[in-house]
Amino acid sequence: MKNLWSKTNFVLIGVLIISSVFSPVLGTGVFKSANRSILSDVELKVDDLSLITSDHVNNENSKSTLLLNKRDSLFGDLLINSFELLQESDVTEMKIIMLFKEETSKSERIELIASILDEYEIIDNYDIIPAVYLKCDPNELFTKEGKLGEYLALEKVYKSRNYESPFYQEQLPETSALNSNNYPNWWLPAIGADNLAYDGTGVKVAVLDTGIYEHPDLNISASENFVSGEFPFEYDDDLGHGTHVAGIIGGNGSSSGGLYRGVAP
Repeated sequence: MKNLWSKTNFVLIGVLIISSVFSPVLGTGVFKSANRSILSDVELKVDDLSLITSDHVNNENSKSTLLLNKRDSLFGDLLINSFELLQESDVTEMKIIMLFKEETSKSERIELIASILDEYEIIDNYDIIPAVYLKCDPNELFTKEGKLGEYLALEKVYKSRNYESPFYQEQLPETSALNSNNYPNWWLPAIGADNLAYDGTGVKVAVLDTGIYEHPDLNISASENFVSGEFPFEYDDDLGHGTHVAGIIGGNGSSSGGLYRGVAP
């Protein structure tokens, strides 16, 4: 009996020793496991925050890019370059052309401009193209570019410029002199009129010009004044241009012995 009790005590002591050794380890394992869950949760939240921050930055960058692209697409290159030079000058007035969508009426164009700009002067509101030509303060135009971009009816803003033909400045057309002795009859051989197999017989030509003068070289079959507010029979050519044109076309040269006749008398 005494041996049985001793063995029982020995087993209990062994269990207590094992419990004291392994319980902290197990507790630590459970604690570490709990810590891992908490840490993982924190890491997930940090990652989520990073994603949110990243999305926010990307959205802001996208907005900035859209605004920049809108400005680049709304303003013409010459206008953008002019904006960059404004800081170096005191320009307070600039002529621009605002191009609108085709369906935008003339009154809607003016209303839109009035809702955006404070200082401006309309030069022309075009009929052929959906555009308005105006003067404005370039600084105001630049500061209100964001508001301009909100209007879908506005397609483009251009800086007005004067175009000059470089051809006549850099190179004049080449000319060659004709010898008048070879072309005594009003230069008609020079254009090949004498080589034609037909003339103006039976052909009537209408000349709409400054009028006509009763000249012996001309065979005037009919004449009328089409100018509004004037009498139809007042067709006298006070300026001479209409008579000159009619002579080139069909003058018979009778008053000059055939020397000065038209191309197709």
